[in-house]
Amino acid sequence: MNGYAGCCKGAWRQQIGDKKRATEEWVRPGGMYNAAKYWQCKNCKFEGRLVPINKKLNGYDMRIFRFVEGIQFRREFMLKSHIPTNDQDANPTKATFGCMFCCTDGKPMPSFDGIQAFMAHLAEHRDPLPMGEVLYRINGLVGR
Repeated sequence: MNGYAGCCKGAWRQQIGDKKRATEEWVRPGGMYNAAKYWQCKNCKFEGRLVPINKKLNGYDMRIFRFVEGIQFRREFMLKSHIPTNDQDANPTKATFGCMFCCTDGKPMPSFDGIQAFMAHLAEHRDPLPMGEVLYRINGLVGR
């Protein structure tokens, strides 16, 4: 286990609010005249989409994604809970994630391969719901 409770160093930096040292912006060519901006973890290959806030500033994609189990999440939550991979050509959508809720309960952080397995595990944390301090630190929402 590393010094970041099993998470990637970039995920840990995102958890404590150090966004500048957690991710960096990249541009991927998207054709002859287009380019797509995205963020990537500074310590591994985990990435996500950037959206323009104004002409000079980009931000995280704040859309809420729904899953079959009824769990809703944002990409920033996935950034906070990803585990680094040694594979240089890893697909970010099939990354490994760790449960921060289990870690705050004093248990070792379990890891899950892929978003679907991770969301199935998060459905187990519905009853009882995590405490207010945990949700505040994770920046999680319950309900609408």
